[in-house]
Parts: sequence; C-alpha cells; structure tokens
Amino acid sequence: MMIHDREGRNLLQIWKSQRRKIRAEFCAGNISVWFTGNVESYSEVELVLSRGGDQMSISLFCATYRVVEPDGNANGMNWRGIARVAIVTTDADTSCTLYELDC
Repeated sequence: MMIHDREGRNLLQIWKSQRRKIRAEFCAGNISVWFTGNVESYSEVELVLSRGGDQMSISLFCATYRVVEPDGNANGMNWRGIARVAIVTTDADTSCTLYELDC
C-alpha cells in the first residue's frame, strides 16, 4: 500500500526523498507509544522509520489509510508543527498515526 495526498502524490516517496521527520504514534487503551525518525525504506507491505541506530517497522499489509491536511477550519486539530497526518489502520485493526512534522 502506498499513501497518497489529495493530489495523488506518493507521500512515502516525498517523505523519504525530502528527509522529512515523521512521528509514528500507536495508541491502545490508555497506552501510547511513539517513534520519531526519517523514512528509511518503504514497500507495498512495510514502512521502516529510522533515527540513529534505532528502527521501527510498520506493517502496511492489507492496510487502509486516511490523510488529513490543514484547511480553513483546521479540522479541529492543533496543527502547530505538523504539516499533515496519515492515519493507517493495519489488517490487525491496529491504528498508527503518522505525523509529518513541519521542522
């Protein structure tokens, strides 16, 4: 699965080529885990973020996504420091929010 913006551009390719900072956040119940890094690699079934010597692998196998971008009413979000958000739901029904940081 590839993640596309409103204009149909591949966000994973853009994030990798421009070395954009991405924060991945997983929430389950009252537990939240997050990781901030750059796109190391991606394919139809996996996204790998890295920082220093650490990596996080996110399964994209049979995933769905929704991209949220700032608009006139700010979609009810505080967009300070965030360029756009991709909400990915995996085949295991786990949700991962990918924040493209504006830095």
